[in-house]
Amino acid sequence: MKRKDIGYSSKVFAKFFSRVKRDTQMEEFDLPVFKKQFQVISSEMYDVMQYEEQENFDLWITALCANLR
Repeated sequence: MKRKDIGYSSKVFAKFFSRVKRDTQMEEFDLPVFKKQFQVISSEMYDVMQYEEQENFDLWITALCANLR
């Protein structure tokens, strides 16, 4: 069975994650601070991805943040 389209691309994630990082002025990655700001900036995306990733949600955020330029 084909996985459903969640409506977000990797470019969209990169854009929002860069914004969160910029808004929090984060020098070193802090997951709780990042998650809180991510939820403020885009609560719908946060909820969708929390559902999609389930127990891997924190790992998914950490991996995407590590790949930001």
